[in-house]
Order: sequence, then structure tokens, then C-alpha cells
Amino acid sequence: MDSAEQFSGVEVLKGSFNLIRSKPIILLPQLIVLILFYLPDVIGEFLEANKIIPDPWSSLYILVPLILLAVVYALLLLIIPPIVDAMYPLLVKDIIEGKEVDLKATFNAAEERILSIWGAMFLVSLIVVLGLIFFVIPGLIFLAWYYYTIPAIMLKNLGATEGMSASKDFAKDKKFKTFLLYSTPFFVIIILTDIYPALSLIIDLGLILFLVIWIAVVPAYAYIRYACEE
Repeated sequence: MDSAEQFSGVEVLKGSFNLIRSKPIILLPQLIVLILFYLPDVIGEFLEANKIIPDPWSSLYILVPLILLAVVYALLLLIIPPIVDAMYPLLVKDIIEGKEVDLKATFNAAEERILSIWGAMFLVSLIVVLGLIFFVIPGLIFLAWYYYTIPAIMLKNLGATEGMSASKDFAKDKKFKTFLLYSTPFFVIIILTDIYPALSLIIDLGLILFLVIWIAVVPAYAYIRYACEE
């Protein structure tokens, strides 16, 4: 039986879902990223609610700090989310192997691979976007090929292009099953949004957080389960 026949999308989805439930501590890194993304909206709503809306052009004492804050925020968005994404293959591997979850050590290990992660994310995004713009189907195929790039980089200590090649080799005979893997969490988000449009903010953020974690865990779980054991 070849690897494509052994590969079970249902098992990957169920296994990754149960893994998150068993170790909710791995929600913490993505919670920080989620807070980071929502921070400008929260601050803006607070300032508007309290009628504290300064004119940034009225004084350099206001404009300069705002520019510095914007630069710092942009750098945080550039650095923190990719590192957090790179943490999940290592976290999933530790959990599967029955090891203790060490977020600090995992963060440090992911930080060391940030250049490879940046390079891979840029190249994959460029290839997929171009594929979707000019020919939709090739774009979806490219997305399936490179879906496992970050797990390959982190688990096999590869560079950006090597990780992309390893991902493509693993996914080339599993394109449709991989499409189901990366699309299922998004379908769940759409369905929940349509069924429960009036959920409270806390429940809404909780669901988003869990689904974002699921999106990060699924490729790592699949790669560990079927590539690292081949």
C-alpha cells in the first residue's frame, strides 16, 4: 500500500482536533498573535468611546510617537506570527512523543529558523497568488504542494527551498486529500458564522482562536504522522 492510500484526511483532522483538546496550553502562542492583531481595533474603539482622538498632524509630539508605534507594531507583525507558526510542528511532535510542552524552548528553536520561514512564506505566497490570479486550479495545486513546508523546515532542519521541495514530494500524490485538510477549518468558520451570527465577542474569539490553532496543527500532525514515519 503506497503512502497516498495510507494517508487518511479524516484521521488527521480528528487526531489534530483531539491533540488540541488534550493540550490546551498550545492555544497560548496563537492567543498572543490574536491579541496582537486585534490590539489596534481595541485601542481605537477605546479612544473613540472616551472621545480621545488627537489630531496627529497638530503636533510633532503626537505624530512622532505614533509613527514609532506604527513601526514597532509592523515589526512585531513581521516577527511574531511566523515564529508562532513555526512553533507548532515542534509542539505537536513533543505532544505525540509524550514529552512535556516547553513553550519557551520551542519559541527559541523556532526563532532560530526565522530566516528560512520568512523565505518560504514569501516564495509560497508568491507562487500561490500568481497561480490563483492566472489559473485558479494551478494555484490550488501549488497550495497543496507547499502546505507542509513549515513542518518540513522545522522537523527536518531544512532551508526555505529545501522545505518547499520536501513538502511537494510528500503532497504530490495527496493533492485532493491535502485540499480537504486546508479547506475544512475554513468551511467550519463559514458555517459557524452563518449559524451563530450573534455569538458574544468572547465566544466568537474563542472559536476563532481554536480554529486558527487547528489550521496550524493540521499540517504538522499530518507531516509527523505520515512523512516522518515513512
